[in-house]
Parts: sequence; structure tokens; C-alpha cells
Amino acid sequence: MMRRLLCWATAVAASLIVLNLPAQAQVPTSFPSKPITLIVPFQAGVSADLLFRGIADSASKHLGQPVIVDNKPGGSATLGPATIANTTKPDGYTIGQITITAFRVPYMQKATFDPVKDFTYIIHLGGYTSSIWVATRWVQWSRPTVHSNRGRT
Repeated sequence: MMRRLLCWATAVAASLIVLNLPAQAQVPTSFPSKPITLIVPFQAGVSADLLFRGIADSASKHLGQPVIVDNKPGGSATLGPATIANTTKPDGYTIGQITITAFRVPYMQKATFDPVKDFTYIIHLGGYTSSIWVATRWVQWSRPTVHSNRGRT
């Protein structure tokens, strides 16, 4: 019985390997095979634009394909992400910079994109971390409480 089970498992494994061979035989194409567009949501010449032009130049040398900077200023830096979300294919040939504003604006007004669902984040380059928080238990601080705890912290 055990021998029969072992033979059956071996046959199944061998057939799976044989069926998988054509998929492995395909030669993957190298990425990138065409120019990459980098959408920057700021005006040309500002510090963020200069930063991303430098990154694009370095990436072009490393990848062997040009990385073209396309400035899309406007809408509190949300025009660039909106352009990517609404007009490009998710093939990696159009990338862009996104700011903290792009996360805030869709909650304040109608937006054509969702910054969490519509993008795949590939690198964090810089900036600052910002947060909004609230205590789970509201504490009313009064002047006597602060003075009575002086020197205990």
C-alpha cells in the first residue's frame, strides 16, 4: 500500500514538472525595453524637480534606457498622481512622485484616485513623516496638576 502511494506521488510530481517545463523555457524580456516616464507633480526648476531630474539621469545610466521627466504641476501636487492613476498602464514604464498631499486631498474633496489602492510604492526617497493622532482617553490637564507633578518626569 505504501509503495503504491509512493509511486502515485512520484508520477504526479513528474507530470507537474513536465507540464511546467514550457513555462520555464520562455526567455524573459529584459526590463526596461523602452524609455521610462517619471511624472513629477511640481513646476520645472523647483528643488523637487531638480532632485528627480538627478535621479532620472542616474537611473538612465544604470538602466540603459532614458528616464524622461514629465512635469505635471497643479492641484496641490495631486495632478501627477491623478494622471498616473487614470491614464497609464501598470507596466512599470510610467512612474511618479507622490507627496503627503495626495493622501490628504481625497479625504477632503472628490478625487479621481485612491492613493492606497491605485499605486504600488517602490521606494521612499525622502521627506518627513507626519501623523495625526488622538489619545484614546482624553485627559484634562489643569494648572494645579502640572505644578504638583513638577520634577517627577
